[in-house]
Amino acid sequence: MRRRRTRRRVLATTGAALTTGLAGCSGLTGDGSDGPDPTASGESPVSPTDRTPAAGSFRFTSVPDLFNADIPYPMAGWADALSWFLDRLKREGPAFTLVAGDIMDARWWESHKQVRLYANAYWGGYVRRMRDHDITLYPAVGDHELGDDEWETEDTYGLTPTFERQFARQFDTPRNGPEGYRGLAYTVERENFLLVTVDTFERRDGEVHVSVTGEQLAWLRSVLSATDADHVVVQGHVPVLRPVKSRHSSALYLDGGRESGFWRALREFDVDTYLCGEHHALTVDRADGVWQVTHGALWGAHSPVNYLVGAVRPDGLRLELKRFPLEYSGPTIYQMNRPRPFVRTEVTVPDTVREDGPRSAGRVLIGADGKSRERTGVFA
Repeated sequence: MRRRRTRRRVLATTGAALTTGLAGCSGLTGDGSDGPDPTASGESPVSPTDRTPAAGSFRFTSVPDLFNADIPYPMAGWADALSWFLDRLKREGPAFTLVAGDIMDARWWESHKQVRLYANAYWGGYVRRMRDHDITLYPAVGDHELGDDEWETEDTYGLTPTFERQFARQFDTPRNGPEGYRGLAYTVERENFLLVTVDTFERRDGEVHVSVTGEQLAWLRSVLSATDADHVVVQGHVPVLRPVKSRHSSALYLDGGRESGFWRALREFDVDTYLCGEHHALTVDRADGVWQVTHGALWGAHSPVNYLVGAVRPDGLRLELKRFPLEYSGPTIYQMNRPRPFVRTEVTVPDTVREDGPRSAGRVLIGADGKSRERTGVFA
């Protein structure tokens, strides 16, 4: 059995963010922007995290929903900006990078052959781009990894098994999840840290459900009950807690929300953080002792964009959200089966960002006792 800790539980989500209207939660609400810049009150830009961790320490980064278009590798109008960003990401010193879903647009609805061909071209290109920057990936399935949330017809629903197989194949994800979810749900352990990636899109009864139930939920509970890790992060695409800010999103949430078996497992077994995406904006909430961090933004359309840096240290788990503006120009990029594309062909990193780097949007230190300290910005 897992050693129980006398701590309040903290959750981190990827893909969809856990948000709640519960009084006392520190959620961001508004018009879909990332909210006020905490640096307006005097906070200075942040430098890349120290890349020489103490023994037993390491770092990771998280960047969900990076693209909402089929971006090849290389991509002329994006190459310089993406290289700058990925070099910057690598300078944060991560052992690995999390992607809580939505790798490309992936509206590949013509045939199983098309899914295989385009997955190899676009998802394979994404993997090569990251490998060329020496970045190790641990992604989660988003709705776009199943062709986007257009599963009403037998034709599009029938392609989802091929999408799933290609996801596991292209990203070479661990195969230690439950039967039926191999390569889609999995765990990664390092030092005193456990990462659990879940698939928030379950196929049953001829439909795709936004849920974590049945065999996958039983597996999740068994993993969480057995671990002795001081810190546990769960990654999934959609948020649980409502509401979260949203931009250019189909605004998906996990079925059942805070009353779902998934959320109950997170709070019961001392999960620190649930990291998610889907909504393309920052919202940070805490409920039942769990932090839900909904983050990510669409390159080619949104500014500012953001990413998360996690640091597992002797004094606890530090999470920091960072953001910076981008500039866009040129026509929109044609996207298959999308009548109104909105992602631009030219992406530029402003000179001020190159000189000063990203700014902190907020940080928190979660101790092994579950208490949250040193809270700033969106975590305050």
